[in-house]
Amino acid sequence: MFKGKKRGFTLIEAISSLFIISIVVIGSLNFYKISGNLLSSSENQGIINTNLRIAQEFIVDKVKNSSTIRLNGSSILIDGDRLFVERSILRYGSASQQISPDIMKVSVEDIGSNLYRINTIGEYETLSTIVKRGE
Repeated sequence: MFKGKKRGFTLIEAISSLFIISIVVIGSLNFYKISGNLLSSSENQGIINTNLRIAQEFIVDKVKNSSTIRLNGSSILIDGDRLFVERSILRYGSASQQISPDIMKVSVEDIGSNLYRINTIGEYETLSTIVKRGE
């Protein structure tokens, strides 16, 4: 039927097709890995930003409902209890109650007339709020 022609693939054709298939598979796996890393990174950023908002709301509530606030440099005393950041964790009170992780810095600034500017700094975001004490 087919004189002089052989049917099938040569060894070079088989190796070439395996090489092309392996490049496609490796490329697909790398894309999958990169996509997974991006998703994980955005989830972590969302958690950190949520922690920042929790810290900001806590400080706003404490300032609004406080009877005394003492600001001395980086020291913040609200009703005699210290508000501070230690090892990226917002802490409050003599028992060093942990409020929220992933906080880089907190500042409270007296801008007059019982108004205070509260700045909470996280890894990806900074929140700033002006609040009136006693309201």
